[in-house]
Amino acid sequence: MRSLPSHIRCIGLIAGLAITLTACTAPWGGGGPPVPVQPKLAGAKGLDVYAGLPADTRPRFRGTRSTEVTAYHNGRAVPDAECQISNDAFGLRFKSLQVLDLPDYGRASPPATVTCRKGDLGGEARLEVVNVSAELRQRRSGRGALPGAPMITLRVPLGRDDRPDDIWVYPQKVRVHLS
Repeated sequence: MRSLPSHIRCIGLIAGLAITLTACTAPWGGGGPPVPVQPKLAGAKGLDVYAGLPADTRPRFRGTRSTEVTAYHNGRAVPDAECQISNDAFGLRFKSLQVLDLPDYGRASPPATVTCRKGDLGGEARLEVVNVSAELRQRRSGRGALPGAPMITLRVPLGRDDRPDDIWVYPQKVRVHLS
């Protein structure tokens, strides 16, 4: 049995090294781990900000979700803008281009306001959970057409398309436009 030529072995080693290094990088881009927000409610346990509420009234804690917050001015990221996320349940001050760990309560996740400032510039964004399951159903609804056939898509608001097993999450990326 003949061995592989040396240049093929070299390419294989480089590819193996690249795969290994890729597997070792952080899923949030390697800029450091996500920063958890700080609970404001008494009785919070870690990021379960509602843990102190009576069991029959508190929403179910589903863990955490990461959201990247970036401030922009004139289409360019502003990495050193001073930002803050806040609502009645949690808050945090941080620099722009930061990944935050937010508590996940599904549809019951509280909306928050993200504000950023850099010198005389400032901006604000509202952070609310979205029903990604309904969005996926909406996107898939047009896939049954014949290839090459013209397709007309009408978006008719028929009310809420919520189902009990739907997935509600904060957006993965939030852009705050400074002006």
